[in-house]
Amino acid sequence: MITVSYTAEHTGKGVSVEPSFTQEGQAPPDRFAGVMQGVVKRVGDAQGEPREIVIGGSPEKYEELMEEFDEELLHRVSASADGP
Repeated sequence: MITVSYTAEHTGKGVSVEPSFTQEGQAPPDRFAGVMQGVVKRVGDAQGEPREIVIGGSPEKYEELMEEFDEELLHRVSASADGP
């Protein structure tokens, strides 16, 4: 299991995303659905259903995933991380 955190910065030219990957451990594949449901439950007002995306350590696949997210959402997340 890997946790991916990121820092997003809204520049005049778009959103810049700097990911950070942390290996958390291992779990059998049949446990992932329960883990992800717990994550979604803790998030609260999460949008959508959890899904499995295989990145396989590929920066390109991660970038493709990040392109699915709304630029305004990334901007709000970045602004909230900066504090009031």
